Amino acid sequence: MPLLADLTLIIPTYRRPKLLAMLLQLLASQPIRLRTLIADGSVDEIQEQNRISARQYPEAVIHLSFPSTLAIELRLMEALKQVETEYCVVCADDDIILPEGVAQSVEFLRSHPDFVACHGPYYGVSRDPQELHINVEYAVAPIDLSSPFARMLEICARYQSPFYSVQRTAAMVNAFVSPDDVAPTHFWELFNALSVVFQGKVMALNVPYYLRNQQLGDRPEFIGDPNNFIVADAKRYLQEFSGFRNYATRFFRSLSTEDVDWERRIDIAYFLYLSRSIAPARFIWLMEETGMISQGDASTLKERTNLPNAAEIPGEYLMSVLRPMVALGWPTYDS
Repeated sequence: MPLLADLTLIIPTYRRPKLLAMLLQLLASQPIRLRTLIADGSVDEIQEQNRISARQYPEAVIHLSFPSTLAIELRLMEALKQVETEYCVVCADDDIILPEGVAQSVEFLRSHPDFVACHGPYYGVSRDPQELHINVEYAVAPIDLSSPFARMLEICARYQSPFYSVQRTAAMVNAFVSPDDVAPTHFWELFNALSVVFQGKVMALNVPYYLRNQQLGDRPEFIGDPNNFIVADAKRYLQEFSGFRNYATRFFRSLSTEDVDWERRIDIAYFLYLSRSIAPARFIWLMEETGMISQGDASTLKERTNLPNAAEIPGEYLMSVLRPMVALGWPTYDS
């Protein structure tokens, strides 16, 4: 079966030889084949297992070896230097990307030069001893407003990371930055998303695109989520926000054709993103999990945060108080 001509798939992997082998086997069985680079940061003995897996598909798969101490962001940046195709896509070693969705995304980008990325729905998959569970992790929508800042606001208002989307390789290169410049927490992912939509529009096709492995479960210590990060270490969160803000301001100012205050725009975009990301119920759960409040207090807080904002209006009494004031022109802004 021929390879999709103008696209390269990058699979970053780290100590998951079984999952990587399963993914490569599945991709090899599909009618559409993807040229693949494995960006391997595993220890030596696992890298050897991964090389053996890659050798089973010599026409499609190249294994790239990196030191196990090299951050995943730097591995991806190095792997991108090996990409010679116009389009590129990333898939995690524990997930599944669907080649048909990838091929349709490439086809769309070929004919729409104002778009820099394209993807489709992401499905979450987990299992228990009885059955397999599939849910919609997020159903993506186009980010296609006319101006770069408007697209940045849109992706912050209804966040959907384009990290695993098919992208023009040049756009992906710009969107990947060193963890020394932007901390490898949710700030790195958000910078990546903002950079993609700054460079162009993002299409969302109604075609199955990506399967996420949800078997890992929820971890309170994971700071890729701002809720977790703020509860775990608010001081560090503020420090890393400052670093993100400074780098993003310089970056977008350097690419922008507009003479505007990019620091202010980054602030506005980020706080819009944060307002949609913070969830009181999750905060309460995290504080209970980390022992900051008791289980009883957590239960009470959950109940009280869900109470409706409603009260009976004592109309007759209030009107008796208000009539003389209304006669004088109240309420008014006139001082």
